[in-house]
Order: sequence, then C-alpha cells, then structure tokens
Amino acid sequence: MAEEEKKDEAPKKPKSPLGPIVLAGVNTLAILITLGVIFYTQVLFKRPPITESKEREALEEMEKKKNKEVAAGEVGLIEFKPITVNIKQAIHKAKNPKNDSPMIRGSLRFVTIGLKVQIKNMELSPQIEAVRPFIMDQLITLLGHKNYEDLNNVHGRYILKNEIQDMINALVKTELVNKIYIEKFVIN
Repeated sequence: MAEEEKKDEAPKKPKSPLGPIVLAGVNTLAILITLGVIFYTQVLFKRPPITESKEREALEEMEKKKNKEVAAGEVGLIEFKPITVNIKQAIHKAKNPKNDSPMIRGSLRFVTIGLKVQIKNMELSPQIEAVRPFIMDQLITLLGHKNYEDLNNVHGRYILKNEIQDMINALVKTELVNKIYIEKFVIN
C-alpha cells in the first residue's frame, strides 16, 4: 500500500501555460488589427470631398446613359409657368408675455418655381397635357411639405428635381420624362 501512495505522490507533470499564452496572442492580434484599421481610415485613406462639379458630372453621366436608351423620337420641352407655394414653417415655441401660455411663432416661407419638363418624344406630349392639373396639384403638395433647409442647398434641389420627375412619370404611368429644368427658383 505504501508503494501505491508513492505512485500517487509521484511528481505530476506541470501543465503547460498554453491557454493563457494563446489568449494573450489572440488579444494582441485583435488589438493590432483594430489599430491597423483605425490608422488606415484616419491617416492613410483620404475620402475625396463631395463637390458640386463632381455631382453635376455624375448626373450628366447618368443622363447620357438614359438618353441612349431613349426611343427614337423628337425630344422636346414642355413649359410649366412659375408658381408660388407656401412651404413648411420653422416653428419656434415661445411663451406669451401676458399670461405665460405657450405661443407658437413661425416664420412664413414660400418658394417660387418655374420649370420645363424634357420628354422623350414630343408626339406623347398630349399625355402630359392631359394630367397637367394633377401635376400642378402634386407639385404644390410636394413643395408644401418641404422645409426651407431642404430647398436652400444644391443637394436638396437635386432631390426635388428627381421627386418631380418621378411624380410626373407616375402620373402618366410611363417613363416619359427625361429631365426637369428649373428656370426660376426663388425661396424666401
């Protein structure tokens, strides 16, 4: 029995500290990858600035692609006379000095817009003329839901043009409109 106890007391092999070493290696690797990504995105990679000229070039490229797809027909312009529409107010909450009740003050804003619509085929212009009252109604509604900030920058006007084009194409139920040209645009 003494021999069995000696066997049990025999020196045990020390466990290799492989687990903590692997964990430390994985953590170090994760930290190095994170630092590399941060260094690349903040120092090495320089995103090109977005400029109006680049946006215009990109839009012209898109228009060229669209124009290649246009069916054979005479491209023409349909004029929409300028209209003036009230746009969303910038609401400022204030208290009435007489009785401390809430009072809403807003600056009244409006936009005057005149446009021409380029269509793919002038032979199909009666389709636009047939829905002209609906186009004007939808245009007034669309502009009435815009904020001053939405319309007071180049990006907002491009979005507006695309929304008008999509709206007209939806009303005539075909991709008839190529482009929207804004002739007059006054915002106050």
